[in-house]
Amino acid sequence: MGVVNRRLRLAKASNATDAFFVQAFGPWIEIVAVALLAASAWQMGLLNALTMVAFMILGIPIGVFVDRFEAVRVLKLALVAKVALAAVLVAVAASGHLSIPFLLVFATVMGIVTVATETAQVSTVPALVDHDGQISRTVANIATWDRIASLVAPVAVAYGVTRLGANWTLLAAVGFAVLAMILALLITKPAATQAAPEESDASDADVEAGVDAEPAAAQAPAKQTFWEQVKDGWAVLVADRQLAGMTWLSAFTNAGLSMGAAVESILVIQTLDLGVECYGILGFLAAVSGVAASFVSGRIADAVPVRKLYVWGGMGQCVAASLPLFAFAAPQAAVVLLIIHTMVWGVILTITNVASQIYAATTVEQRLLGRISAFRRTLTMGLVPLGSILGGVLGTVAGLWLPLLLWPVFTLFGVLIYMTLDRRRGPDTA
Repeated sequence: MGVVNRRLRLAKASNATDAFFVQAFGPWIEIVAVALLAASAWQMGLLNALTMVAFMILGIPIGVFVDRFEAVRVLKLALVAKVALAAVLVAVAASGHLSIPFLLVFATVMGIVTVATETAQVSTVPALVDHDGQISRTVANIATWDRIASLVAPVAVAYGVTRLGANWTLLAAVGFAVLAMILALLITKPAATQAAPEESDASDADVEAGVDAEPAAAQAPAKQTFWEQVKDGWAVLVADRQLAGMTWLSAFTNAGLSMGAAVESILVIQTLDLGVECYGILGFLAAVSGVAASFVSGRIADAVPVRKLYVWGGMGQCVAASLPLFAFAAPQAAVVLLIIHTMVWGVILTITNVASQIYAATTVEQRLLGRISAFRRTLTMGLVPLGSILGGVLGTVAGLWLPLLLWPVFTLFGVLIYMTLDRRRGPDTA
């Protein structure tokens, strides 16, 4: 019991410190690219897109890799690779040889390592908890620290770059990655892995005693090729209509969000003339509401049925997503509408994301969890770069109203898909 709890505490601490590095790394790259290297708009767009390439192209292979080679082991390897990459970045920055092409390549490679880390972090949870009841609390804990890091790290990076300089700020951020790696390396193997030799010995003894071992052997999955493992993961995602509905709802919600977010800063700062300060306050409120929601999201997910949570949560997101459009149409009420939009969207998004992660961690077989997480991440995040580009183009060609309108439309479409898949599950799964 004590060993398992120690592993879980180490994993939580490692995930939390890694979250601070991830949330600090992105703003540092953007600040350096714009302020020190004078990156153009298209270069920044390309930089943001390349950070998402790993989700779109390599998410599924990485998920299979996590399932095949044990999540805890992959987590350790990914964090070691992350620290090694960070050390290269520190060396290049200290030597004064940073350039836009280097940052583009580096962001792509770091994105791959980040996908591996995040997939392994979620997949390790069932193996490290004492019982299923701890899964919801652990997943909520991961979300809480992600939100806290997203609130604190960008501000700290901006302050550090202006006061200490870019290199010292980077070095401080890398310290979190090093600490996350050390904590992960201290995690011992899960009990199931340690018990494997004993189980094997017991099986041999049973065979020698004349016990038929074929039924037990039949239960163990045969060694599969890469594509067979991919097919298995996809089959589970398609068969579980609740999980499929959650995934498609998140995918279309993110697509709508990316289109709206592409022009939201222009709406607040330029069109409504509310200023950079107001835009910063809205970002702060979004982070604070997300942090507050993450503290209670696990309890809400345990207390409220998944169907009700997602249907009503999705409807709430539709309403929240429509408020920027109303702010555009009624500038005199824009501040109030945008504050409500920011806080409601942040709360619902956090709670539903945590609920979906808990559902996957408690219903999907552990040997498939990496693949399922990767499939869901690929589908939910894959539309974001396309939505961002489309939102920017439509906002430029047709006006801000069109991407702002498509935001709630895509969200509503996701809710309808979820409800359709949910109804097809049948009365036996109600």
